[in-house]
Amino acid sequence: MVLRALKHLVNRYMRECESDELMASTISHLLNTILAPKEFIKRLDEGTIKFQASSLKEQAERNLLDNIKKLDGPTAAAEAVLNEQEKQPISKKEKKR
Repeated sequence: MVLRALKHLVNRYMRECESDELMASTISHLLNTILAPKEFIKRLDEGTIKFQASSLKEQAERNLLDNIKKLDGPTAAAEAVLNEQEKQPISKKEKKR
């Protein structure tokens, strides 16, 4: 019965939602009020935990930039290793590989 009531609530709020961007926030709010622990809801009400709206695209771009920064370091190290290998003579067996 609880799930059927939740279904009706979610359907009503989704129909009344003005935009797609607000729909995700609306659904997460409904699920938080039903499934979140009481301590979590209390902290939200007190303001010790704050909601930060962010999209999946923003998080992906942030992760991409962080990964690019991490990869810049090893690239320089790899270039140094390649430079060292170019200075050393290569045997015929290594050339065949």
